[in-house]
Amino acid sequence: MEMSKLEKMQYLITTLDGAALDTIRSLEPTEGNYSKALDLLKGRFDNKLLIFQAHIKAIFGLQGVEVGISGGLRKLSDQVNAHLRALQTLATTEEIYNGLLIHLVTSKLDLHTHEKWEENLSAQKLPTWLEMSTFLEKRCRMAENLENAMVNQTPSKQEAKRFHLCLN
Repeated sequence: MEMSKLEKMQYLITTLDGAALDTIRSLEPTEGNYSKALDLLKGRFDNKLLIFQAHIKAIFGLQGVEVGISGGLRKLSDQVNAHLRALQTLATTEEIYNGLLIHLVTSKLDLHTHEKWEENLSAQKLPTWLEMSTFLEKRCRMAENLENAMVNQTPSKQEAKRFHLCLN
């Protein structure tokens, strides 16, 4: 037997908590609001990039295995495979490789550069290594240009002395 939209809405309200419940709390439990509730939840939580990154971070954060403890090895294997299966539902093998490499590189960036990288990412599209490489090249070029401009603007000691003598 199929549940009505009203029953689905009531079930949804009873199963949610925290931020998810807050997202739809203002909607009355009516048949017409079920679709609205789903749209609100998708808009708030359907973030492919965030979910993808969470699995990548979890893989990098897994605990190492101690020598001679087979249970630890089994746990590590199970956890890695669980995250990989989840990633495979979100992305192609190439996108997963890109994600692993991008995570590794972004973990090495300074906070400002990392923020600039994240600033233009889409929540629904996974970034490619080409995009990361292009971003890094652009940032390097900008930093080098700024550094060069600052060096050229800094007066030499002789110029500073001449300027100082002219003022006196």
